[in-house]
Amino acid sequence: MKTMQIIDPQGLKDWRLIKGVSQKELADKIGVHVNTIFNWEKDPSTSPIGQVAMLCMALDCSPNEIVFPFIRMCLLHAQVAEEVEADEDKNGSRGEG
Repeated sequence: MKTMQIIDPQGLKDWRLIKGVSQKELADKIGVHVNTIFNWEKDPSTSPIGQVAMLCMALDCSPNEIVFPFIRMCLLHAQVAEEVEADEDKNGSRGEG
């Protein structure tokens, strides 16, 4: 039986890296082989829908962040913007220049 593509491979990899989790650590957390995580990040056709909830729990994220690329991109953009704004506030450079 062919699995349905559900996980956005770049979304999965991005959130794994944001959380500072290796492929091995993620695999151990959800009870799969490290090669499974590698394959999900390279070939989305190998990712079964049943793993989304376990991945989200392991990465402390919502399904939108690893399933839908556009929503993921918007969330990452907002996170970066918040970090830049915080740095500017901290350094007192906001609005100057």
